[in-house]
Amino acid sequence: MPPGPSTFLVGLALIGGAALTLMVNEFIPGIGPGWLRLVGMYGLAVVLLARGLGGYFMNSGAAPEFQRLNTFLYSPLCVALAALSGIVAVAASRR
Repeated sequence: MPPGPSTFLVGLALIGGAALTLMVNEFIPGIGPGWLRLVGMYGLAVVLLARGLGGYFMNSGAAPEFQRLNTFLYSPLCVALAALSGIVAVAASRR
């Protein structure tokens, strides 16, 4: 399994992505210009998609438990979050 500090950083990144999504949808006050938040939203979608699709290639050399979780949970979850992030970004672009 990944070390604790790496897991903590991934958790912080996910919380940051959630905060960005809330800012783009104006549920919480935004920080910075709107165009930058929108670019960040598209960037979030791309990064999650890359992790989701690339996760299947990360299995070589990993522990069996991580391989199983990565194949059936982590990678599909990242692809789903990427799709949802992309929907939010496109919807915000059209406002």
